[in-house]
Amino acid sequence: MPTMSSENLPTAAGALFHMNTASTPLTTSKDPIIIAVTPFGLDRADPSVNGWLISDYFAYNVLLHGLGSRQKWFTTTSERELLQKWGPYYHGNPLMPRKVVLSEELVDSGRLTPVTVVPPEDIKKQFLHEIQVACDESRAKDTTVPVILILVCHGIKEGPGFDLGGNPLSEQDIKDAIGLKVPITILTTACFSGFCAADPTLNVTVIAAARSDRESLSWNFSNSIRKRGCSGIFTTSVINTLTSVSFPENPITISKRPQSLQPSQPTEEQAISYMSFVRSIEDCCAQVTRFADNNLFQFGVEDYLWGQPWFEAIGIPTANFSERWNTLEEYSGVDVANPSRWTNQDPSLNLNPSYAAIAPVCSTANLEPPQIARAFLSICPGDWEQGVNSEFRGNLVGLGDGNLPAMNKEKIDATIDIVKYRLEMMHFADRVIAKMGFARPSSVECSLWHEGWWLQHQTVAGVGIYHDLNRRFFPSGYFFDPTTSQGPLFFRPMRYISAAIVGDADNSKVKASNLADKALEMTNDHLDDLVVKVSREKEVIQKSATWLRTLGKRARSEETPGDDIAVESCDKYR
Repeated sequence: MPTMSSENLPTAAGALFHMNTASTPLTTSKDPIIIAVTPFGLDRADPSVNGWLISDYFAYNVLLHGLGSRQKWFTTTSERELLQKWGPYYHGNPLMPRKVVLSEELVDSGRLTPVTVVPPEDIKKQFLHEIQVACDESRAKDTTVPVILILVCHGIKEGPGFDLGGNPLSEQDIKDAIGLKVPITILTTACFSGFCAADPTLNVTVIAAARSDRESLSWNFSNSIRKRGCSGIFTTSVINTLTSVSFPENPITISKRPQSLQPSQPTEEQAISYMSFVRSIEDCCAQVTRFADNNLFQFGVEDYLWGQPWFEAIGIPTANFSERWNTLEEYSGVDVANPSRWTNQDPSLNLNPSYAAIAPVCSTANLEPPQIARAFLSICPGDWEQGVNSEFRGNLVGLGDGNLPAMNKEKIDATIDIVKYRLEMMHFADRVIAKMGFARPSSVECSLWHEGWWLQHQTVAGVGIYHDLNRRFFPSGYFFDPTTSQGPLFFRPMRYISAAIVGDADNSKVKASNLADKALEMTNDHLDDLVVKVSREKEVIQKSATWLRTLGKRARSEETPGDDIAVESCDKYR
């Protein structure tokens, strides 16, 4: 099945519109079956951890409520339990007004489809069983009806697959559940989920938040005491696209809003094509975040029908999505502590990185684990919005807030070990850059580099080479995947070196490839040292120990200005 990622969608919106449109009837599907799943239990649904995915889950729920022949929404905890422990869930950029997507009012008024709560250990089995039942039901009809699968969860690099709360869901699992061909759409927020679009034997329509080698990204976490995450950028882009279309009687009427499907004056075929729809998702992404180049969505379409009406390709029924979304309560508690801080993704603001705010400082202060956590959260800009880092970030936030009673000794040790591992990885990347004579990307060390800001200043050719390098390094084990005790996947060192190669390659793919060979060779020279702890060379160990003592970073993030911090031994906590 042919696929398309956001980086290679045609810039001319009408480029592929001619395909198949003439033979496609202007009809809409009135009775799809919608099956959704999210695996997060009550503790993991904490707004400062995976709450942004819970917001996505209920955003789709409220938007699709009552549509199709039937719906099933699987989860491991009820709406009431979530509200009782965490309060309402919001959707959108915390620096702007957000929509309330889960509240007592929405539940009481029946504007949400009630969830089906299942035990965590059964969620994969129940989800697959429901897919099988739905597909059998579809085939039994005179005309097969679409089945829409919505997976709001984390992804698994190795496999690849979806993580349903520790229950890996593979592509083969999905194939087996589908059985004989029926129209299937997979809409997913998961990291690495583009793999669904890459297998021609699966042959389904795919709208995925991330290419098979990339993470999905959330909005920045708020500065509030809750430090909550409020949805993914992918879901915001999808919803903005859906709500830009109005079709009461005439399904090809295009709204005059800036986010409207492209082009601005489309022909009838162009206005309704699936290619137009996916192009619009990309356009909407660029309109809501300055870091659109970091969000590499992946799309696929069944039987290569890119030119068919978008609602036919997806199987979605027509509805006034704009009215549904606009009538949701708006939470106006905008994160106003520093509305112009450089991490604000609003592309309308002319902001520049303030690396000085997170520059290393020397200090004689001894740091305990809470201070280590705050120090580490003040570096690695951009990483904390990656889906793979949700739970690690949540642990750091809890530790940094001094929430030690809720974290046992084992969890504290594990969190600090991940910090040490990542510091060593970044040290090694800095050494590779220095030994190869590369200029440092953005003129900063690995720990301070911001991928999104760097991408904004690259040529189109440079961005393409950068992503090509990361695709090459991703499956090769470059910088080696962490062991279980070393936490989630950590791509910063790999991408920092890719960025340095781009800077030295003068937009030449050949030169970049040769430099990548040398970088890989240098890494392989240290293979024995790096497999477990990145490098056990005396020099690296000493530098890491020094950094852990003097790390810091003045956690003069905007929330806690003026703290001189350094990292000291944590023996008293071990």
